[in-house]
Amino acid sequence: MWNSQVRKENAYLGVQLEPFLRLPPDVYYRKWPLKLTNVDYHFLLSPHDPCDADTRLVFISYSVASRFTMRETIRSTWASVTRQGLWPGSNASYPGIEVFFMLALSEVPISKVSAESDRYNDIILADFIDSYRNLTLKSLMTLKWMNEHCKLAHFMVKVDEDIFVNIPRMWSLLERNSMPGSMIGRAMDAKVLRARTSKFSVPVAQYPFSQYPQYLSGPIYAISAPLIPRLMEVAEYV
Repeated sequence: MWNSQVRKENAYLGVQLEPFLRLPPDVYYRKWPLKLTNVDYHFLLSPHDPCDADTRLVFISYSVASRFTMRETIRSTWASVTRQGLWPGSNASYPGIEVFFMLALSEVPISKVSAESDRYNDIILADFIDSYRNLTLKSLMTLKWMNEHCKLAHFMVKVDEDIFVNIPRMWSLLERNSMPGSMIGRAMDAKVLRARTSKFSVPVAQYPFSQYPQYLSGPIYAISAPLIPRLMEVAEYV
């Protein structure tokens, strides 16, 4: 599929991409001459007035439309700090925190997701199919949404829906590492899996090296909000 897309773009733009697959890593990871990942998608649902000048931390929980119960659990536990400003069981105040859920299209009717959005005002719904292979799109659309709606926030924190966030510890960690342009998380060094039986498998034609560059582990990581526009500038071209 990836190769067929490359050939179509080559025919249209007159650019030969195949030679790029044989470049050394230091050149391969530079900005390519045309888009490799298109983020020209739209938001079907988005919270009203999600952020303001007092917003400090924006948590984006990656969810699937059918997992309403999981979202309800998050709202009633660690995300309750967004309504009360206090951490449950303590008098510690954590103002300026927002929690939203990033979803994409699935078998769940949009009308049902829209009703949840009307009730809680915390649903972001993008117009692509929700699947494991489209997690890259979900990540890029998250950056796009933040860039459009929450530019003044200090940090964006991406979190999987099965992660419980200890807000006091996260708050303390980000306060100590508040320099602009930072990304915070568990640094990973991983080899590329080629076995077709694995959902993590990546073919050589899509990625020619045996080792990934260092990256942050996906379940939870933080990005300094001022860095997001810079990431968006190059995200579609690498």
